[in-house]
Amino acid sequence: MPLENATLLLLNATTAAAAPSLPRSNDLWWVGVLLDCVATLGGASGKQLLRHAAVTKNNWFIPLGMFFTAVIDPIFDISAYAFAAQSVT
Repeated sequence: MPLENATLLLLNATTAAAAPSLPRSNDLWWVGVLLDCVATLGGASGKQLLRHAAVTKNNWFIPLGMFFTAVIDPIFDISAYAFAAQSVT
């Protein structure tokens, strides 16, 4: 029994000493905001490229616009949720 108590005390001391050095997710909220800004910029740029392709009848812009809208925007948007508070997600 005393050995188990000593082991628990050692584990508690080790985790308590290591915990303050780890960044909390609340400290990195601004990274999520920046990732969401990149997602918004990518989505808007993709939609503008798709519109430009339709207006100018230049189909070379369609794959690029689809890439920005369907790939870049969701990837950065999902990544931004990793830095959001639990009350948001």
